[in-house]
Amino acid sequence: FALLIAFIGVGRGSVALYSGCIIVAGISFGGVPVIRFSMLGDVSDLLQLQSGRKDEGKLVAVFDISSKLAASALISLGFTVIDLSGYQADEPQGPAAKLAIRIFYGLVPAILGAFSALVVFVLYPLDRAKHAEVLSQMAVNPEILGKAASDVAITN
Repeated sequence: FALLIAFIGVGRGSVALYSGCIIVAGISFGGVPVIRFSMLGDVSDLLQLQSGRKDEGKLVAVFDISSKLAASALISLGFTVIDLSGYQADEPQGPAAKLAIRIFYGLVPAILGAFSALVVFVLYPLDRAKHAEVLSQMAVNPEILGKAASDVAITN
């Protein structure tokens, strides 16, 4: 949240502070795409074990479509709020427009990122042990891959 405060506090001519914020944000959030697709592989293994089908393509499609829909919705909301704050193109902006831009550039992504992380930590069904169990069942019992999801038990 220190980065968020720095982003909100960046004023005109604060090139060094802004550059520092961008570098720290890039380092902080650069791993998100890697983690996302790493988790996709684990979920794919579980779904293959449960359904007997390999559906990686469908999972990638759901990931991509959902991220694009979320980005579109957030951009539309942000532009609407910024417009309602009195933003005028090619003119000096008033305090309300500047604050709206800072909020949608820093605060909203920080809140949504924290919420997303919380949801993943609480609801993600796989940990290292459970995924190892999935891989073990797939390796030891290849016939499981043809059974229905209700026939396969993954312990909690």
